[in-house]
Amino acid sequence: MSGSSIGDATGSYGTQGTASAGNVPGARVAPTSWTDASGNFWLFGGDGIDSSGIIGELNDLWKYSPSTGEWTWVAGAKIGNQTGTYGTLGTSASANVPGGRQHGASWIDGSGNLWLFGGEGCDVTGSASCSGFLSDLWTFNPTTGRWTWTSGPNVANQDGKYGTKGTAAAGNVPGSRNVAVSWVDGSGNLWLFGGVGYDSAGTESGDAYLNDLWQYSPSSSQWTWVSGSNIGNQAGTYGTEGTAAAANVPGGRWGGSNWIDSSGNLWLFGGLGVTDALGDTGEFSDVWEYSPVSGEWTWQDGAETADHDGTYGTKGTGSSSNLPGGRERSVTWKDSSGNVDLRWEGLRFRGNQQRRCLAQRPVEVRAVAGSAEIGFGVRGGERRDRRGGRREQGNGIGGLACAQAHMTSWQVGGASLR
Repeated sequence: MSGSSIGDATGSYGTQGTASAGNVPGARVAPTSWTDASGNFWLFGGDGIDSSGIIGELNDLWKYSPSTGEWTWVAGAKIGNQTGTYGTLGTSASANVPGGRQHGASWIDGSGNLWLFGGEGCDVTGSASCSGFLSDLWTFNPTTGRWTWTSGPNVANQDGKYGTKGTAAAGNVPGSRNVAVSWVDGSGNLWLFGGVGYDSAGTESGDAYLNDLWQYSPSSSQWTWVSGSNIGNQAGTYGTEGTAAAANVPGGRWGGSNWIDSSGNLWLFGGLGVTDALGDTGEFSDVWEYSPVSGEWTWQDGAETADHDGTYGTKGTGSSSNLPGGRERSVTWKDSSGNVDLRWEGLRFRGNQQRRCLAQRPVEVRAVAGSAEIGFGVRGGERRDRRGGRREQGNGIGGLACAQAHMTSWQVGGASLR
């Protein structure tokens, strides 16, 4: 469809604001993405290769049109490691732009505005070679083409301001963090869970695994600490499988997978997180559901302990005994029937029916336009530590890929996911 067949490709930016067949983002890992109501795919930043062939934290914003097959460089710089230009809090301006970053959390609201929170990268000062954890919240308006700094500090590595659990306040703000999980509900509220970063006390100098759940109201511009602990490195409290309880809560983690069902319940799968009171970590395969109505978590499936091998069963056949192995930073899709794809080693998950089946291993991407799954490639085989340091290196960064959604082996029933 698009992009280079060779890894580590340099970006071809063209003219800002003008689509062209020759335009293509440079190769990168851990960008932020959105899909708008027209099916266009939006891509921001990541750790990758700029127009000069240099690797750095990027802050370029791109739009891909499936109907034309062309990329447009929309905003941001074509050179990496750019500091943020914040302007005035709450006021859009043509000069405003977030600093380069990777692993930002994202939402899109009912008006088509793109929301971006945190990640690892460059604050207003440059933050020690753009390696700080961020807690700034941004909005991009595709109609005006402008960014607005909406909430949070403009400097990196800040402790969280939790306030009173369940109470919104102007002074509340999540701590700086990387690889958090996000959702947007039917009322347009933004939800944020976990990641690795800064709790209320700066535990482990900002390298704590978090299990706090936050809600941001765009109408009031205030954060609410909803659930979880304000101190990092907490092990999970599982309770009874399938039973909601006020004491239940997932353990601190980063890189969980997420989706939201038609009833507005928030779902969470796996991630790299805390396994015990000593702060040891491993990769989880647990499935959690949070009800905003009851304010309770339910452990729905998967193991209470980390680093489990997958139980694959028969390819294409759903079974209650099938279970993906522990993993972090999986990728999910939802099709038009509400089925949820969970893929990292090639697995799918079907709501609270607790049935899974194998699918072919895809490129690690996401975004949906019609029946096609569209997304931007990632660095093959790469894994990172909490500060983004590479532990293993694969064979470069891939391009754009498309695979048709096939749901032929799924059983209908259980939660209707959207």
